[in-house]
Amino acid sequence: MTRNGKIARLPREVRDQLNRRLQDGEPGTKLVDWLNSSPEAQAVLAAEFESRAISEQNLSEWKAGGYRDWLLQQEVIELIRHMDADSDELNRASQARLTDLLAHRLAAQNVTVNAIAPGPFESKMMHETLERFRDAIVASCPLGRIGEPEDMAGAAIYLASRAGAYLTGAVIPVDGGITTRHA
Repeated sequence: MTRNGKIARLPREVRDQLNRRLQDGEPGTKLVDWLNSSPEAQAVLAAEFESRAISEQNLSEWKAGGYRDWLLQQEVIELIRHMDADSDELNRASQARLTDLLAHRLAAQNVTVNAIAPGPFESKMMHETLERFRDAIVASCPLGRIGEPEDMAGAAIYLASRAGAYLTGAVIPVDGGITTRHA
């Protein structure tokens, strides 16, 4: 979600420092005074809010939105660090297994985790392969073509939209049916 309040418009470094200070339990009045005296905040307030100061109400709204999102992001980062420390498990994890693991662990925070498994698409990575084997790849694809950017975009839009809100732990093959040959 894109936030557009006074605090959301501050530079990322200032927001990150504010979030850390909130996490440390610093009082709101002190934080509001610090923000309003910050040259970075003063510049944003002058440019976008007719120099109206940041209020405790703005801070309260930030705590309910941007700060809460930041806390969730910190939890995800910590989870990834924890999982990285357990590298044996990660080394054995396939894309589907990693997707399942993350989906299961993050579902309690209402975070969905899914993956898109692309088939052959025009890209720098596939350029040489398609130069040499395009006809064979197209022939092996049930839909008879190489993927288009719109194919990948459609899957991503679905996952990011309300339509995909109840889907977690899925690996969606966007490969023109190539994986169906193995069924």
